[in-house]
Amino acid sequence: MPRAISYSILAPACFVLAACGPATPLPTPVATAAASVATVTPIATAQAANDALFASESVVAGGTTIEYAVSVPAGFDPQKPYPVLLAMPPGGQDKTLTGQVMAEVWVTEARKRGWVVISPVAPGGVLFFEGAEELVPEFLRMTSVRYQPQGGRYVLAGISNGGISAFRIAGRNPELFHSLTVLPGFPITSDDEAALGRLIAMPVTIFVGEQDSSWVKAARQTTAALNGLNGRVTLNVLTGEGHVLRGLSSSVLFDAIALR
Repeated sequence: MPRAISYSILAPACFVLAACGPATPLPTPVATAAASVATVTPIATAQAANDALFASESVVAGGTTIEYAVSVPAGFDPQKPYPVLLAMPPGGQDKTLTGQVMAEVWVTEARKRGWVVISPVAPGGVLFFEGAEELVPEFLRMTSVRYQPQGGRYVLAGISNGGISAFRIAGRNPELFHSLTVLPGFPITSDDEAALGRLIAMPVTIFVGEQDSSWVKAARQTTAALNGLNGRVTLNVLTGEGHVLRGLSSSVLFDAIALR
């Protein structure tokens, strides 16, 4: 079955749409690590400059700091709502990789389209499917003081481990999100699988490389499960691609996210 792995960066090109396979059982669940949860306190004073690609800010959760990268469009007005993308990073979800993925995948296209992007760093190295996901609702409540999501809900996306995180977060808090997009991702535990029933009103899009065999299997199983629940799911299998989707451009990705 798929496993949590390290990750490098996407590069531009295109994707190919493929049909999903027959329904098969979901992957065997794996255990997740526990993490302590604290109450989030007000957002730090560091703010993204209008002329910057992105800036690093932080929210304090009890004694735990959650750092995050944020990108705002030109002329950003904190008094106005924007489409806000919550982008869950891949790999160890550390500060360096989060910043790299923000710069190379999300920022340019988001600024073109007038979107805000927020991408959190795993606090203390606790991934967002190993306990840190518990902090996400309060994290969003605090950051929404400055980055107001259009319609009161966020667009959620995740890459690899971030895709696993995104399924966990969406399943626990479906009311917070317009849609879910993973590149790739799947529900990693039996509880996450059971939570798929909470996503049936939410558009779900899955991108996966055809050569990424175990993740393709999980993507097809997840698609079949959502279809069986009459969910709104689209599976995109990218020809010639492995786990790192080097052939998926940011413009095509944002088109898929935006078509809701």
